[in-house]
Amino acid sequence: MTHAVALADSNVIYIDTGEETMEVDCGEIYAFRAAVNMIYAAFNMVVAYDMDLKDENNSYQWITDLYDIETEYYDDTSPHDHSFVDGHLTLYYYEDGYGERLANNQKVELIARVLQYNIENHTSFGTLRNANYLSTARNAIINAANDVRDGAAYILDEDDYQANDIIKKENINSINEEFSNIDEGDPLFMQDWTCIADVANWLQTILTENYQFTANDVDFHVNLSVLFSGTISDVRDNIPFYSLNEGDWIYDTEDGWGYSYSGSYSTTINGVPFTFENVNYLERVYKYSELSIGEFTDEAGNPIAEDELPYFPDYTFNGLFPDMTRAKFIELFE
Repeated sequence: MTHAVALADSNVIYIDTGEETMEVDCGEIYAFRAAVNMIYAAFNMVVAYDMDLKDENNSYQWITDLYDIETEYYDDTSPHDHSFVDGHLTLYYYEDGYGERLANNQKVELIARVLQYNIENHTSFGTLRNANYLSTARNAIINAANDVRDGAAYILDEDDYQANDIIKKENINSINEEFSNIDEGDPLFMQDWTCIADVANWLQTILTENYQFTANDVDFHVNLSVLFSGTISDVRDNIPFYSLNEGDWIYDTEDGWGYSYSGSYSTTINGVPFTFENVNYLERVYKYSELSIGEFTDEAGNPIAEDELPYFPDYTFNGLFPDMTRAKFIELFE
């Protein structure tokens, strides 16, 4: 790619698409290399930690099982069961979309069970494979930022015919003009952005410095060098306190309503017509598929309220957020 940039700087490359001839010069090469670097960074981040999700047979059969979960049809337009006692007629229905919701719950449960198995049984799961992957990712992002800045500058400096350029000067100008729309309601770190180069410079800054952010009137620092240096050696050390439910995670609940009724009532139940005489109360009960994996707890293992923010073992995440505390965490997200 380095040779391609040097070549394009002095020799324009033309590509015939069959419909038109497009010009590729140094600006397009910079943009392409920036994209490649970002993809390269992403792949290095993905493989940096051992996140292999294998089932109890040490295989990936669970992925096939996941795709094999099908949505069964449940007729939610007519009752599937009933009870009739002393004039009280109860008709049982499935909720609208019961089959789809049940299938989705089964998929989530399968993934959660596999995740639980790996966290509890694979000692290497969530651990850092090699810190070199992270430093390589960081360097790739910095290189991408350099290419974005240099590519934009190169294109803006062009004085040749622009109609056949893939990335035109007007494209860069149009993007730069958008920065004038930044106002006081936007994040503080964006206030000084005036062009693409400012964004690239900012990205390099947060990768190399202990950077202060402000959100919800709360000041906090982010030190990304902690992430890219491999200081976080096991992601399991930073997951919130959580207690898994014992027994089945998928279950049915029922809810319904009824009213006084007088006379006979006719309906179809599982395709069979029924007529009930002397009905004095009619009730409709709907069945819902529910999923409950567990609940968040505090440090002592006590369940917390549904609207309470999770508790973490370390709110700094090994120094990634060096001045973060629970109090500041609550201010930030509430």
